[in-house]
Amino acid sequence: MEKLIKNTEVRIIQKENYTVQRIIGTIIGLMEAILTFRLLFKLLGANSGNDFVHFIYNMTAPFVRLFEGIFSKIKLPMINMSAVLEPATLIAIFLTALIGWVIMGFIMPNVTNRSKVVQYTD
Repeated sequence: MEKLIKNTEVRIIQKENYTVQRIIGTIIGLMEAILTFRLLFKLLGANSGNDFVHFIYNMTAPFVRLFEGIFSKIKLPMINMSAVLEPATLIAIFLTALIGWVIMGFIMPNVTNRSKVVQYTD
């Protein structure tokens, strides 16, 4: 004997909360921005005596220090005597982005709208 479907119900499952992803994304984005400021300041030969420039250099020093010595600094005499290209900063920017991408990949939930069909039978 066949079972007849008496009632069908569709339930829409709510999307996950993205608070953790937003926090981590914001932290990684701020780190990238600060490292980019450091790179630009070094390239343009910014005055390290300036409070803001000094603050950026001090804040990024622990991240860049890990990669110093891999490549030597490149002085840019065409621009200014104090202009320097720091490969360590470029490596720090790249690895920060890579680490952020991996972390976000692990914690990012499935973004699709999911629905559940429930069928009641006799």
